[in-house]
Amino acid sequence: MSDDRKKLGNFGEKLVISFLRNKGYKIIETNWRTQVGEIDIVCKKGGKIIFVEVRTKSNSSFCSPEESVGPHKKQKLAQMAELYMQSKKLYHCEFGVDGVFIEIKNDVPEILHLENILEI
Repeated sequence: MSDDRKKLGNFGEKLVISFLRNKGYKIIETNWRTQVGEIDIVCKKGGKIIFVEVRTKSNSSFCSPEESVGPHKKQKLAQMAELYMQSKKLYHCEFGVDGVFIEIKNDVPEILHLENILEI
């Protein structure tokens, strides 16, 4: 991953953490790694564990951030969520996967929060 892309991703994740906190989410951890991949943000709201996929795109990108999460990535997100729940022994907790998508247009970030992007 290039330095610019990594910086953009880090900027997006920090922005989303602040965004979620303002919406009443409690951040549990960030960048949780598994053998399948990485969960960007794990948080909790209303007794439910929420796994958040963050995508940040600049206005020079080919597709919108939400279009960049295809079926293969959604399958991986479901696997990682289940691995997290098992590893933390959260067998009886409800959970979901959200996507928070940031598109930067003219240096202004626009945030789109889509809840329950997977049918779990």
